[in-house]
Amino acid sequence: MIEWLREYAVLFVGVAGVGIAWGQWYTARTKLILDLYDKRRAVYSAFHGPIGDAVRQGRSDLANFFEYSKVLDEAKFLFGRDVLEYTKQIRDTLNRLGEASSMLQHGAEGLSEDERLAYLRRQRECMSELSEFWERLERLMAPKHGSHG
Repeated sequence: MIEWLREYAVLFVGVAGVGIAWGQWYTARTKLILDLYDKRRAVYSAFHGPIGDAVRQGRSDLANFFEYSKVLDEAKFLFGRDVLEYTKQIRDTLNRLGEASSMLQHGAEGLSEDERLAYLRRQRECMSELSEFWERLERLMAPKHGSHG
């Protein structure tokens, strides 16, 4: 009888150990998911500065470009390839907008009418791309159907 109790006690301790280990694994996994969410949300929010400034001002400068690049550098290890490729395209858009803005503001006297119109067209195209930034970024970041955290 005692042998029988001992075997059940060992079995009970083993099952309890597995239950505790699973609970610890689940808690650690949940914490990791929440930490990743917090980091992603912080980077997403940080994009508001440079993109918002460019959209409000209709131009970009080196400070704005570097601020965006800094946020992009933080995003490297937090997002998938599709988000990173898109945000790199937007960095290029900010660069093109900066060039157009600078030429229209500082080099306007030396530009021909055709050059001025080309820079205005580039500025307008860049602003159009930037105005779609949040909608496209949110679509790219939305959880895919059927995926689980």
